[in-house]
Amino acid sequence: RGADIHTNDEMALYVAVDHNRLNVAEYLLDQGANIHANDEHALHQAILLGYHQMAALLLAGGATVNGPGDPL
Repeated sequence: RGADIHTNDEMALYVAVDHNRLNVAEYLLDQGANIHANDEHALHQAILLGYHQMAALLLAGGATVNGPGDPL
């Protein structure tokens, strides 16, 4: 309780994605976790691991495939 969800470049969101904890990732996003941290690393991890629902959640939350500012 009271932990900073933004420490270590949004590591909490990355760990939730890495372990396919959809409910935790959704909670972190609802609490303001930066979906774009580390050049969309959370989205890339979800795709790499085949976590389709997780990838869909991140994309619905505003994640981009190429990351912010990357050329298409």
